[in-house]
Amino acid sequence: MKTFSLANANVLIIDDTSLMRASHKKMLMTMGIKEDNMAFAENGAEGLSELANMIKSKGRVDLIICDWDMPKVNGIQVLEKVRQVPIAQKIPFIMITGHADKADIITAIKKGVDAYMVKPLKEEDFQDKIIEGLLIGFIRL
Repeated sequence: MKTFSLANANVLIIDDTSLMRASHKKMLMTMGIKEDNMAFAENGAEGLSELANMIKSKGRVDLIICDWDMPKVNGIQVLEKVRQVPIAQKIPFIMITGHADKADIITAIKKGVDAYMVKPLKEEDFQDKIIEGLLIGFIRL
């Protein structure tokens, strides 16, 4: 029987803004997620590399939190690549962005995003989406 624990969740945070990475980290730690279970990337290319490293070292990634606008590889491109890799395609993916346009939201949904949040974030909404994402992953896997 599988058990669900926030403390043991492995979370990948991909955002080119150090302030956003720090903010996400702080909110995740407030929820009980251990810092040792978090990995960070400054752009999409680094994020994809870190995803592979986490899967290799920890055996799984339970949630990806990703910004849309980043250099090298943007969030939509990260999402597309994650959804193409069998070992990673079921990982819940939360897009956090300044893109509030309906067309952008539809694009992300069509590409397979599990949740979409528009900045600025309220901590309560962020935490609700994190729990929702982790539960999606728990059910999928």
